[in-house]
Amino acid sequence: MTTDIKTVWNFVEQYYPNYISSDSISENNDLQKILDGEIDENVMPIYGEVEGNIQENFNYTLYGEELKNEVLKEIQIQKNASDASIYEEAIKAYIESINVAQIEEKTYYLFGEDVVRALSENGIEAVIELIEDNEVYSTLVFIEGVTKSVELANEIQGYNDYAIISEEEYNKIKDL
Repeated sequence: MTTDIKTVWNFVEQYYPNYISSDSISENNDLQKILDGEIDENVMPIYGEVEGNIQENFNYTLYGEELKNEVLKEIQIQKNASDASIYEEAIKAYIESINVAQIEEKTYYLFGEDVVRALSENGIEAVIELIEDNEVYSTLVFIEGVTKSVELANEIQGYNDYAIISEEEYNKIKDL
């Protein structure tokens, strides 16, 4: 999974679920606008609500720069909480994407001429019978980006045939 992430926000843009249509992202952007001094009609309701709460908390004793500083402190607190929540969601989505990618990239191999022939002619139950009768075989789970190709090459040595099997088939024979 190659990504071109230069900033934390690039990471958020890439992994946050429904980034473009998210109310949380929009609200976070509005909070940042206020902190950047870009107060317009879109962010005025947020600013006004925070200012009203500050006035109420200070019994309407704050004015001018003192009021503005308290409002900006509260906006910064809200922005920090918003950032943390957004980062957490983006990280969860990223982890989920890794887990899904790993699941999709597993390939299960069965090695051994007789067991591979039995699999193609009679299915997994015939393979299980051969294994229980001490037939020589081997298996390998190849995980893209984790397992080295040399491991696969080493595993196939000494066996005249191999087959790619399903995870279900692999699970049936792995502990025999």
